[in-house]
Amino acid sequence: MIAQGLGALVGFCICLMGFDISKKGDVSEIPNTGHDYWIAQLCPVNGCNDDGEVFAKVFCIELVMTFLFVTFVLVIVKHNGSSEMPINAACIGMALYLCVREASGVSGGCINPAVGLIQSVM
Repeated sequence: MIAQGLGALVGFCICLMGFDISKKGDVSEIPNTGHDYWIAQLCPVNGCNDDGEVFAKVFCIELVMTFLFVTFVLVIVKHNGSSEMPINAACIGMALYLCVREASGVSGGCINPAVGLIQSVM
């Protein structure tokens, strides 16, 4: 989990290098140059930009939904899967959809606790 968190942080920093950031007073901001580009945010509106009030909630929902999704995939692939590949693929796709749908109201539904936490912090 720590390695994934560090990887997500490095990935965030690499993506941030693609923007022209200027210092304006005490705040660094991306200047409006007339181009329509935005930084993607996995969190819903006002979901993660609350100064850390939902940090524990983001961690818990991401942890539970990731656990459920990975468990479901392992059960389908290793234990009780159908002999038909399209049925297995449909079941796994539905499980992913449901996990993302449940987590999207809190963390944006990235189904990875490390990415969810780094996104919330940054």
